[in-house]
Amino acid sequence: MPLGELRGGVERMLLNLLRANQANPRAEYAIAFLEDGPLVEQVQAMGYRADVFPSGRLRNPLRYIKTVRAIRRWIQEVDAKAVLSWAAKGHLYAGPAARRLDIPTSWYVHSLPDGYWMDRLITGLHADVVLCCGRTAEQAQRRMWPHRETQVAYIAVDLDEFDPERLPSPEAARQQLELPEGKPVVVMVARLQRWKGVHVFVEAAALVRKSHAEAQFFVVGGDHWAEPNYPEELRAQSEALGLGDAVRFVGLQRNVPMWMQAADVLVHASFDEPTGTVIIEGMALGKPVVAARTGGPMEFVEDGVCGRLAMPGDANELAAAISDLLADPAQRTLLGAEARRRAAYFSADRLADDVAATMAKIVRTDTATA
Repeated sequence: MPLGELRGGVERMLLNLLRANQANPRAEYAIAFLEDGPLVEQVQAMGYRADVFPSGRLRNPLRYIKTVRAIRRWIQEVDAKAVLSWAAKGHLYAGPAARRLDIPTSWYVHSLPDGYWMDRLITGLHADVVLCCGRTAEQAQRRMWPHRETQVAYIAVDLDEFDPERLPSPEAARQQLELPEGKPVVVMVARLQRWKGVHVFVEAAALVRKSHAEAQFFVVGGDHWAEPNYPEELRAQSEALGLGDAVRFVGLQRNVPMWMQAADVLVHASFDEPTGTVIIEGMALGKPVVAARTGGPMEFVEDGVCGRLAMPGDANELAAAISDLLADPAQRTLLGAEARRRAAYFSADRLADDVAATMAKIVRTDTATA
């Protein structure tokens, strides 16, 4: 199963899949990485074969050809009966390698294509079926290339890691994180990128403070290399709005479940979100989530039933939803309970079943599955 460069939620998804398959084997996986790193060791520690084929930059055509050839030889060595690329870049290498060997291929779409040449190139490569993280991503793939089969295999979260019964109480979590006691806590978990809508969250925080003066807002997430100026813009925005310590950017955190557990309300304000893993993680914790009324979130957040929705980019609507929840503990409890019930669907076992079933479907009947 050749893979591309992995980051964030894509990496967590891979680990969820492999752990579920380790506990209850559905398929025999061998994994090829395009770069080395801690994830390789994690996968090897689970007992999987994992090899690294440093790909370098695509601007080097000779390096690209050598990497594709190396992966092709590796596919033959492990006697793969089907190839699954776990990221777009992975398919750029694995697709041609498997095609040359006439081996069935699939790749998993984690994001929405933006129409640039890279997306069109990768989408144009052969695949027997394209697995999509949700219906929004599937529809986008069909619009770009409607001539092949697509299937939805919804994302998965670690329901054990985001189990409220395995974590301290919200009050205890706040104490451990040294958050202000007795004040409403609103948390957003997101990298500091503009499309994540962090600036909308900051603007909404100023509006919420008009009716909930003691509310505290926390942004959990690190900077992103593609937008080096955005973090400073956010801090300047917060200062200009007079928010002071009411909004805190706490950076990349390893204990994300604890931060979510500490929240009264969890906010997700992205534009054009294909799924929203953070939303489902919050739902699994039984948290009332306010999400953008767009793309993936609308597939599993039912407004007023298991969360609240607000128009993307609309700070006023986002603030109104947050304020409403802060003012109504009973509503938070009801929405959170239903959210947790619905989040149970997004288990790693279900993802492992979906992926294994798709791969078994494309494997030719005259060969054994691998």
